[in-house]
Amino acid sequence: MASKLPSLTAMKEQAARQSAAPKTTATEEDAPAAAPGTLPAIDDARLQQVWNELKELRKAGSMSEYTVLNRPVQADERHVIRLRVDNPVQEDVFNDFRADFLGELRRRTGYPRLTVQVEVVEQQSTGRKLYTSADKFEYLAEKFPALVTMKQRLGLDTDF
Repeated sequence: MASKLPSLTAMKEQAARQSAAPKTTATEEDAPAAAPGTLPAIDDARLQQVWNELKELRKAGSMSEYTVLNRPVQADERHVIRLRVDNPVQEDVFNDFRADFLGELRRRTGYPRLTVQVEVVEQQSTGRKLYTSADKFEYLAEKFPALVTMKQRLGLDTDF
């Protein structure tokens, strides 16, 4: 009975042929003709339109994906889009659908070298947790001193 699997020597020969062949990727072949080392400028309006279309399509399937994509984006001259997310969980959510999303984004915009770089931007903590209604009132009274006067005139209390 003959094996349908290639022999080890056949696999080595195939690997040698592939390494000897000039290395090009599909995105390099599909790229529009431009001066060597430069990329064509991105039409920001087109990018925003396609991003919003894909974002709305994701909304129907998963709100977490929509939330990740619902951010301002802009591509730089190297065709890199920086997507700023709030936490590592959102980064993982994006990475789960990155390949499909990026393929569709490239196809619809016509920029085959577009990439998305995810950056986790930690939110600045106010350092002060407002749990009780008295804490909330004090915080707001610092910002709006007229609240204290209004509370006294109306005879209000912050505790429930």
